[in-house]
Formats: sequence, C-alpha cells, structure tokens
Amino acid sequence: MKGIFLDASQIREIQLSPTVFTRMPNLRFLNFYNPPYSSNGEFSLSLHSLECFPDDLIYLSWEYYPLKSFPSNFMPECLVELRLPDSSVEQLWEGIKTLVNLRVIDLKRCKNLTKIPDLSRAKKLKRLSVDGCESLLELPSMIHLVSLEPNLHVNLCSNLKKFPEVPQHLKSLKLTNNAIEEVPESIKFLDQLIHLDLSGSMIQTLPDSMVELKSLRSLDLSGCSTLVEFPTSVKQLPSTLTSLYLQGCKSLKSVPVLPLGLTELNVYDCPSLKSVSGAQQFQYTPYGGIFLIHLMRFGNCFNLDPNAVEIIVANTLLKIHCMANKWVKKKPGNEFVEAIVASSEISERFKYQSTNSSKTVKLHPDWQGVRSWGFVPCVVVDCDEHDVEIIRIICKFRLKTKGGDYRHFKSIWEYYRVDDQDPERFQSNHVFIWFDDNMLQEDENYEEASFKFYIEGHSNNGRFDRFKVKKCGVHIFYGNAERIIINSEGQIVVKDNSLCEFGQKVKEISMYSKKYLLL
Repeated sequence: MKGIFLDASQIREIQLSPTVFTRMPNLRFLNFYNPPYSSNGEFSLSLHSLECFPDDLIYLSWEYYPLKSFPSNFMPECLVELRLPDSSVEQLWEGIKTLVNLRVIDLKRCKNLTKIPDLSRAKKLKRLSVDGCESLLELPSMIHLVSLEPNLHVNLCSNLKKFPEVPQHLKSLKLTNNAIEEVPESIKFLDQLIHLDLSGSMIQTLPDSMVELKSLRSLDLSGCSTLVEFPTSVKQLPSTLTSLYLQGCKSLKSVPVLPLGLTELNVYDCPSLKSVSGAQQFQYTPYGGIFLIHLMRFGNCFNLDPNAVEIIVANTLLKIHCMANKWVKKKPGNEFVEAIVASSEISERFKYQSTNSSKTVKLHPDWQGVRSWGFVPCVVVDCDEHDVEIIRIICKFRLKTKGGDYRHFKSIWEYYRVDDQDPERFQSNHVFIWFDDNMLQEDENYEEASFKFYIEGHSNNGRFDRFKVKKCGVHIFYGNAERIIINSEGQIVVKDNSLCEFGQKVKEISMYSKKYLLL
C-alpha cells in the first residue's frame, strides 16, 4: 500500500492501533482530512500512542492529529510536506532531524504547540505556517533558509515573545497579535523588505536601524497598545514608506517626521496622541497605479494639540495644491485627498466659513489672467450616536458666471469601515477635508460659487442616518501652475498668482510654523 486518503466526514468513529503503520513500509502518502464545511461534528478518532511512521513517507497530512508528538524513531528524510493543522501536537520531535527534502510545514492552529524543531537542515523549506499557535514561545533560526518564500506570515501566536531570526531576502513579514516586545537592530539587514506588519504586538519602541529599510513601503503598527513613542534618534522613517498604520496605539504620544512620499496615514483611536511632526519638505509622488489615494486619518484622537491639528491641515492643503498643479498640466487621474481630524474647529486656512451647512463665495473672474481655480471643502460633523459602516458626504456646488448663467456640480466623498481595525464609530465632532478632480475648474468667468453639504450614514442592515453639519468652510485657490518663490523668512510667496509647483520648487518648509501663503 502506497497511499491512504481518509475523509473523516464520512466516518463517525475510528480506532487506530499503535502498530497501525508497522506493516506498511511502502506507504508514501498519508492524508487524514475533514473537508471544509463538513456537517460531521461527531467524528471521533481513538489513538493513544503510535509506534512508528513509515520512514519513506513523502506526504503526511493529518488534521486533528491527536498525539503530543511523533514517534521518537521517525526518520523524515524523505518527507516533502508535513501538514498537521488543528492538531494536539506540543512538539514534533526532540533533537535535530535530517530534513533534506522538506518543503512545507503547516502547523496552523495547533494551540498546544510550544516548540518548533531545529530547521538548520531543512535546506529546501519553502513555507512555514504557524498561524494561531497560541502556546508557541519562539521560532527556530531561519536566517539560513534562502529557500523560504519571500512572504513569511506568523499571526495570532499570542505567547511568541522573541522577534525571529529570518532570512534577508524576505519581502513581506507579518508578525501580528503576539507578545514580541522588541524589534532587533538587525532588522536593517532585511533590505528587500517591502511590507512589515507588527500589528497587535507588545513592542514599546522601534530601533534606530528602521530608517535603513530602503525598500519598505508599508508599516503596520496598529493595535500596538504599549508603543509610546518613536525614539528621538529615529528622525525620519524610511523614505520609501507610502503607508503607515498606527490605529489603536493607545499609548502613542507623538508621530515622527513623515516620509515625503507617504500616501496613507491611519492614526485612529490614539487617545494619548498629542503631537505630529511635520515634513521639512514636500514632494508630490505619482505612482504607476490607476488609483492613488492620499489619506490622513486622525479619527478619535482627542488630545491632539492645536499645533498638531494645524500641521495635519497644512500638510493636506500642500498635498492638494501639488496634485492640482499636476492636473493643470495634465488631465486629472483617479486620485483624491482625504483628511479626518478629531476637532470642532475649522482652520483659519479656510478663509470662507459658515456656522451651518452652506456657504456662498464671491470669486474673481478672469483673475489677472489665471487659467484655472480650485476649492477645498471642509466640514465639522457631529458624529455622536452614529454607528455606521459608510459615511457619505455630498457637496453640491453651483457656479455663477458674469453673464448670469449657472453651472451645477456635485462631489461625493465616502468613508468605508472596511475592517475591524477601523473605529466602530467616530465619537463627538470631527473635521473632514477632501479634494477630487471635480473641485478643479477651468476659468469661465465665474463670479460666485455656492456650496451646500449633506452627510449620510449607512449601515449594513440598511439603516440610514443623517448627520448634522455643524460648520463648513471652503479654501479657494487660483493659478497658472508656473512658479513660486520662498522669501527670506521661509514663506511661500506666489508670483503672478500662480498655482504652486511644490514638488519641484519648494526646498524647505517648516511644518511647525504658520508661514504658508495659500490663496
């Protein structure tokens, strides 16, 4: 007999003798499985011990393997795949085994597993799966395993305390929901790492060497409740970073200087957060994708100091001006900017403000020869008592020309609660700022713009809520997309009332000051 394939969904009870495999020396494939969504919840396997496994086994897959370990005499030299998901195993074997052919180890959801054997001889290992191994204390060194797939995911190992030694060629490393307290300085050697996910871990700080991760684009620290601050020596995160997730970092007090190309910053539910460091220069960085989002979300961060709020607003407007500058020269793409801040006030940068949901603004038709103009809406929303999955903000605006003609437009911005890491609800008042291509207009001698805002909330159960708009504001800018000048005091001075070319012209901008001259 060379193979056994046992579908447990077809059997109520089976009893196996400890010597069941003794007389099967030619067995190569062993697969005990219970198909997904099986209705057989009464399956019982009785096995108290096992004398041996055939040494020539190539494929061993046994869901719900009932024993604490393998027979001590098992020689897995021929084994290519080992799969024991949802098993009772505590450790596979003692000592070092020859694993020259092993390519896959699947131990997912083995809740009693405390130790994984030495893998120094597993030179062909491609995949190690240990998600949900709640009792696992540490992983063996894998630094020599150049055969591993570039994506290593170790999730929901709640007792894992030590950051594993991993090979340098990794591109994605996920170590989530664990007890890891420290990230080693040696992480700098992962120079090909693109995605690093440490969400739900117990880290308190990050090493100085983080800045040396030259390929890193996504860093997820969400739910790291013990993370207090980034060390002062980490003056800037890796310059390649485009996405940073800090939601649910309950102890976080400050956000470091942000990379120039950051397009997504999520900082929800950080009640201790007070300060946000600003970039010293700003650069618009378009990528090859067809849809590019610029997000800055500080929902439910109620301890932000006023300067931090101003930094967030200023950074958002700078990003918008740079995007508009690109659009003036080239047809707009599928891009938009969004900012959410826990606040009850609209920044003074929004010159035109109202204490209700509408505002009318006098424009400057053919303003000294400008070819285009744009506007950025801002609303303060009362979010109390609203538990919704979708928030939809509708901006209806009407433009009036010098000749008395009217043009009507509408922009719709939507926030989706897409996963459990997003807040269940926004509490109290929040400021919403957004910008899309509808908000950049060619000059047609418009002399007046009227804005009206509506906000709706939608739940998965079909419930509909209407939010109250407490205040609204509009930031207007005009431009030719030609050039800007920075004076001796560091102020941005717009020459010929042109739209700013921040990415090419602005060399240094202090995000701590209020020295921006935005029309």
